[in-house]
Amino acid sequence: MNGTIVPNNSQVAALVDEHSRPQLWILASVLGYRPGPRPKYEVIDLDAGDESNPNPVRKKYILDIKKIIPLPTLDEYPMSKRKEFSKGTRVLAVFPVGGITVLYPADVVAGPKKVKTITINKQLKRRTQLER
Repeated sequence: MNGTIVPNNSQVAALVDEHSRPQLWILASVLGYRPGPRPKYEVIDLDAGDESNPNPVRKKYILDIKKIIPLPTLDEYPMSKRKEFSKGTRVLAVFPVGGITVLYPADVVAGPKKVKTITINKQLKRRTQLER
């Protein structure tokens, strides 16, 4: 991070188990910042876990600032400004598993496919030609 404090309620990827393979990252929300010689963030897991429990308890973690990655919002990065990752780029991929959202390290194997679009006017023109 660049020295900017991540605001409360911001969504982040949080590394909660660096010893697991692959490392366990979760989707979390910032509850607070704790300044000091070793600054930390308090975050809460955004997934409730057991969906059948009417009063689920979400886990809280206190993590070193190096263990959180702020996630961009659509306000900060609208779809038009987002970059496409090229083949071989290392990313954190989102995967819902058993009622929780897990982020795991992955390599991009292919970029997005280009979709051929046809405007409505072209479709109408083609249909008119076929009907003649």
